[in-house]
Amino acid sequence: MGGEGVTVFLVVLTICATLCVLRGLKLKYRNEAPRDDFDTGTMQEINRGLQRMESRVESLETLLMDQPRRSSARHEMD
Repeated sequence: MGGEGVTVFLVVLTICATLCVLRGLKLKYRNEAPRDDFDTGTMQEINRGLQRMESRVESLETLLMDQPRRSSARHEMD
């Protein structure tokens, strides 16, 4: 009977240790930053770049739209 009691104790101890390790791993990975943060940061960087590009295009459009007015004003002055 003594051998069976030790075996049962070791089995129960092994199950409890396994459960504790799995719970510890679950808590460890829950606290880590998810990979989505990297994707979100990349998307935000792309968005900022596109906004800057849009601003540049609008500036160029303004310059191009003003150019005929300037050239016609020069011709009128001559």
